[in-house]
Amino acid sequence: MFSLKTFLKEERFYHYFQPIYNLVDGSIKGYEVLLRADEFSNPEPIFELAQKKKQLFELDTRSIYKGIKTYHEAGLTPKEVKLFINVFPSTLLNPKFLSFVKDIMNEHVELRQHLVMEIIESEVITNYTQLIGVIKKLKNVGVTIAIDDFGKGHHDMMRIIELEPHYIKLDRYFAHDLLASKKKQRLVKLIQKFCAENHCDLIIEGLEMDAEIAYVKSLGITYGQGFGLGMPQPIAKLKQTYEKSLGLQEYPMNKRKFRREKFYNQECTLRFLDFGTKKLNSLVNKAIQGYVEDISLGGSKVTLMLDLPVQNKVTVELSFEYNEEYYKIKGVIVRKEAHSSESMIGYGIQFLSLDGYELSRLNQLINTLELASLT
Repeated sequence: MFSLKTFLKEERFYHYFQPIYNLVDGSIKGYEVLLRADEFSNPEPIFELAQKKKQLFELDTRSIYKGIKTYHEAGLTPKEVKLFINVFPSTLLNPKFLSFVKDIMNEHVELRQHLVMEIIESEVITNYTQLIGVIKKLKNVGVTIAIDDFGKGHHDMMRIIELEPHYIKLDRYFAHDLLASKKKQRLVKLIQKFCAENHCDLIIEGLEMDAEIAYVKSLGITYGQGFGLGMPQPIAKLKQTYEKSLGLQEYPMNKRKFRREKFYNQECTLRFLDFGTKKLNSLVNKAIQGYVEDISLGGSKVTLMLDLPVQNKVTVELSFEYNEEYYKIKGVIVRKEAHSSESMIGYGIQFLSLDGYELSRLNQLINTLELASLT
């Protein structure tokens, strides 16, 4: 028999962290802290039960504190990255909450201006005057405010007008089939315009497809979140990714070592951008078909039926489609490589600088290839 009291006392929950990306430069804006528990595949029933048992404040505050502690103890406190944590309106209105937050901010000074409270839409706000007062005090101690799942609740417009949030997180409903719905497109543009005019950043949730991400970016929306950008990760995985990102920054591209995974008969197109010599300028922008043999975050091996002058460091654009995802990566051919076929020549391509978004997509591809090789 499940006991909520025991569940809370023993804190039988943990947290995953999902990145929120800057779509313009590919950097990570922050991480949303997501509660998880082995006893529940979906955390919503936990909160529903806590509401019913009048223990929501305890669950909310325990989760907030543990999420921050988990993140801090992993050594993940870069100043430019924000931590987004969900909170119910009733928790905000609890008389004990403000002192709880002040204690956190005193304990974790580095979180000032970097802790974002996402106000959950699933609970009706009964006293806006009181809530406005609480939010003003939270802002004064360095907490940033976000409205979560905007467009899903009944009083969304009132929330963004009265609460004056720093961020509006647009519900995933708007990202789904966004390219096919002119109505959604018009509404997203209006919300983006409102945010721009009121000094509020818009974050669109639920981005899964490259085409959606590209379209949202074309609208001038800076921030996005979703499986297409980055999956929720346990803290150990997040720390590993973060440490790898530091390593990527510390070493030049030609000095890095990467996990490399094999492709099997993966067709590709290589478009020539620069041959490093005027003698071959006539071939610039020409494309040739070939095969990708393997790939890593640093580069790839391709095979072509063409003998290229690699001493000139030919700049190319490698493109291919895998699992209905399209990839286009710039690189430089740095060497010829041995190949078993007499008619094909292997080439080593060193990728040019990739932004955070491109690295994330490429890393997901490599993970997929690794899993495929194990099955």
